[in-house]
Amino acid sequence: MTAAPIPNGITAIENNTFFGCSSLKTVIIPSTVQSIGSEAFARCYSLTSIYLTSGTPPTCEENAFDKVDRTWVTLYIPKTSSGYTEDGIWKEFFIDQYSGRIEDIAGQKKSKK
Repeated sequence: MTAAPIPNGITAIENNTFFGCSSLKTVIIPSTVQSIGSEAFARCYSLTSIYLTSGTPPTCEENAFDKVDRTWVTLYIPKTSSGYTEDGIWKEFFIDQYSGRIEDIAGQKKSKK
């Protein structure tokens, strides 16, 4: 699996959900997700893009992205977002913004600067 669009309506990404999914590159997290559990994305070594559709960051266990080099992962957030650059774990990612519409995510390619 290289992409994981989390279905709308899901409120939590539970502990170890994608643990060790080494081929996972892209995750799309809907605004309904309020929390991300322990080691939910731990050891997802190929992860390069996370799209969050909520203007406010979900709470995230400190080790949710354990062994993932967050400096190489782009966190795409809506332009109207607040709190991601101040939040403990989220501020460790490379942050970029998009319009915030789920339709804009499909096929969007941005390069790191």
